[in-house]
Amino acid sequence: LAWGFAYAFLVCQALEPGSFTGMVEPERPRRWTELLFLSFSTLSGTGNGDVMPLLPYARVLVMLEQFAGVGYIAAVVSRLIALSIVRQRGRRRG
Repeated sequence: LAWGFAYAFLVCQALEPGSFTGMVEPERPRRWTELLFLSFSTLSGTGNGDVMPLLPYARVLVMLEQFAGVGYIAAVVSRLIALSIVRQRGRRRG
């Protein structure tokens, strides 16, 4: 998930220069590792620090990543709970 959004950020930056800024040399395009850092910090909930989205398309991508991250965690947790319930029912019958 993080790598996919980092590539999306890279494409966004290529199509819309100046989409992202950073604390160091804010005028230059962000490197791949900086965009990957942004992606991981967005998913982990630590927030944007050194790299931030500036333009609307970049901000929308970051919001989509936040939503996807929460949805992914919800899907994994619900799947684990469902598997646990099915396993418990199987033990009772068997």
